[in-house]
Amino acid sequence: MILLLINYLSGLWLGVIFCLVLIAAGTIHFKNFFKLIKRMRWLLLSILLIYAFTTPGEYVPNIPAVITPTIEGLEHGVLQVMRLMVALAALTLLYAGTSATQLILGLYLLLMPLKYLGVNVERFVVRLSLTLQYVEDFAMRDDRKKLNFEQFK
Repeated sequence: MILLLINYLSGLWLGVIFCLVLIAAGTIHFKNFFKLIKRMRWLLLSILLIYAFTTPGEYVPNIPAVITPTIEGLEHGVLQVMRLMVALAALTLLYAGTSATQLILGLYLLLMPLKYLGVNVERFVVRLSLTLQYVEDFAMRDDRKKLNFEQFK
């Protein structure tokens, strides 16, 4: 629900949710949250730069360069980075409070209405749980630094 909510918020309310969720994730699972943010730093920086330099608007004053970011681009970039960090913090909190079985059960219950559209929900959930198990097993292996396609056969 928080991921749906943050798409409709901007400015002050997004900042409030951003602070609250980051504090909660940092308090409950600081080590995992910090590791996740560290892994995502280049993506977050790239999104900020792409928005800053490609969004039309008023250029940031007093920057002596040929290519300068726009004020609107920086605003939109910061909002997108905040939304992504809220999503990462929410996922950290979700994983901290639930087991893999509970996550699969919750997904199954959320997808149950798709049965009326002809979707085989049980098959999808079983495949997803097997995929998650395989990814977890793969992450725990010692030779994970040598990633090649032979490992997926």
